[in-house]
Amino acid sequence: MLGLQNRLKADPFGDNRDLKNISAKISEFPVSIILRTESVASIPIKELVNFIEQTNKEYNINIYGKRINCIDPNDYQLLQDYSILKKPSLLTKYFTNGGLNKKIAFTFLYGMQEHQEVFVIHMTELGFRKSSFFLHEFSSKFAKYFKASGCILNAPKFPVITLVKRPNDSTTNEDKIMADNLYTLATLGLVHVTKMQNGNLVLTHKQAESRDTPHEIKLQSKRLV
Repeated sequence: MLGLQNRLKADPFGDNRDLKNISAKISEFPVSIILRTESVASIPIKELVNFIEQTNKEYNINIYGKRINCIDPNDYQLLQDYSILKKPSLLTKYFTNGGLNKKIAFTFLYGMQEHQEVFVIHMTELGFRKSSFFLHEFSSKFAKYFKASGCILNAPKFPVITLVKRPNDSTTNEDKIMADNLYTLATLGLVHVTKMQNGNLVLTHKQAESRDTPHEIKLQSKRLV
C-alpha cells in the first residue's frame, strides 16, 4: 500500500534505475521531507508508516463514509505518501546531478552508514494546502526518532508553495495552512534555502556562508523567492 511498493533496495547493478525511480517520485509531489533515523530499531519506521496510512484512510472515510470498504486503498486520495531508501548515496547523486553544491548535498549523509535507511515523506498538494495536522503530529510524536535532514520543494511544478505569505487579516485559510506547514518545517531546523538547477528549492539546516554555493538564496519573512 502506498509507498511500500516504492521501497528501493540496495542493488549494485540497479543504481541508475533506483536513482531514476526516486527522482520521478520526488517530481510527483510539491514537498518531499528527507528523514534520517535516529534509532536503529525498525519500530519507529513502522509506526510512521502506519500513521501516514491511517491519516490517508481517515481523510477518505470523511469523503466516502460507509462506502470506504468498497474502495481499494490504492485508489485513496492521498495527503501523504512515502519512500524508503536502502542506499542514502542515491540522494547525494540526485542532488549533485541537479547542480546542488556538494558540501550541501553531503550534509544529508553526515554520520550515516551506507546501508542505513532513509525515509522520505512526500506531501501531496492536497495534503500541504488543506491541513497542517500531519506535520504538527510528526513534530510532536516522531521528531525524536527521526531527524529532518532536508526538504525538497517542487517549485517549478507547484509554484504556489513559493508564494505563501505571512498570514494577515486578508489571508485565506488555505494560505494560513500552507504558511503553518512551512513554519513547522522551520521549527525542525530547515531554514536554509538553496536552489537546484531544475528550480527545486532545497531546505536544509543552516550552513556556514560559502562562495561555493552559487544557487544559494535566502528565506525571507514573507515568501520564498
